[in-house]
Formats: sequence, C-alpha cells, structure tokens
Amino acid sequence: MDSFKPCVIAINAGSSGIKFALYEMATLQVRLFYGEIENKGASADPGSNANCVIDQLVQQEGFAFVKAIGHRIVQGISHTEPQQIDTEFLEKLKRSSSGDPEHLPEAIKFIEVFTKRYPALLH
Repeated sequence: MDSFKPCVIAINAGSSGIKFALYEMATLQVRLFYGEIENKGASADPGSNANCVIDQLVQQEGFAFVKAIGHRIVQGISHTEPQQIDTEFLEKLKRSSSGDPEHLPEAIKFIEVFTKRYPALLH
C-alpha cells in the first residue's frame, strides 16, 4: 500500500454508459483501475449509478489516495479548459442548455453524489 501515490478519478457519465478510472495523479499515465457500465438505459437512476460506481471504486486499493475527481461534462457554457467545480459553477451548469441534454443531468448527479459522499475531494 505504501507504493501508491496521490490519485485522481476520471468519470464520463454519459447518456448511454458510464466509464470511470483511477489514475496516479502525477502523470495520469498509470491507470490503476477501469470500469464501465454500458447501455444503462434511459430509465436508470443517475444517483443509483453514481453510488454503484463509488462502491466499485472504494474497493480498489488506491482509492484511499484519491485527491480529486475529473468529470467529463458536455455543457452549453463557454468553458473549454478544466474548471474546479464549486457550488456556483454547479448552479451555472444546472441553468445551462447543453448540446447533449441527456449527458449533462447525469454528470451533474454524479458530481452531487460524489460531493455528498466525499466532500473533501476536489472536482
């Protein structure tokens, strides 16, 4: 366990599937874990999906070293660079009209669930 370095979770919570991975933060070249939920269907609950992903991630040895979560967000606001997600930015996302209206609500729900369960992590 001492060999682990700070890690980051990468999440792509899309409309038809969810991809997630755990990487060493220093270079993002060392992937420690990868998971995917395919064809989850439109009737799937985003909150349940997020909790399912968290439950899989917490079982990985490197999870104790997670410092941040990176979310892929398809949004209708003018952000093209990484942006730290705080309450103000999350509200801006909720008010925006996305180019992919099935993707954005799922991504927002993931942010909310992860923030509730792990409030110390950066998004």
